[in-house]
Amino acid sequence: MRSLVIAFLFAFVSFTASSQTKENQAAVTFNNKMIDMLKGLNDNGKTWVEAYTTIRDNTKNFAELEPERKNLQNYIDTNLKTLNAMKDVGGSESYRAAVIHFFEVEKKLVAETFVPFEKLKKTSSKEETDKLWNKLSVEATKQEADCFSKIKDLQKEYAERNDFVYQ
Repeated sequence: MRSLVIAFLFAFVSFTASSQTKENQAAVTFNNKMIDMLKGLNDNGKTWVEAYTTIRDNTKNFAELEPERKNLQNYIDTNLKTLNAMKDVGGSESYRAAVIHFFEVEKKLVAETFVPFEKLKKTSSKEETDKLWNKLSVEATKQEADCFSKIKDLQKEYAERNDFVYQ
């Protein structure tokens, strides 16, 4: 699920401007802000997965997932506000819109597929936990793949339009 996020981020982590103009630097800064937001989302998601794995393998007190999920939801909400308030730079409208859409997809995914884990009991069977995990994995893979593909394409166009390249 989150491996797509990681692959996406590493494909575009390092950008350099081929010419040093004020506008060009602003576009690179904007792009780096998008990457930072996506990386933060990935990091928060990984934290939740690590908490889930630890709880599943040890205490089975799944209610303890709530704070991690709320942290993830707060991160998403905060960044959605930031993204919606940001001014576009160098023709970033469609790129920013795709990142906003991705955060909205993640918000819905967290609400629909993370929250049910908190309702599991200590007595919940492996089949019950596996069923929720599989649903989460399938939904995340399906929804995230489309978003990443679009973001990747728009990010490439944005880099070309603003004269910076990946290293």
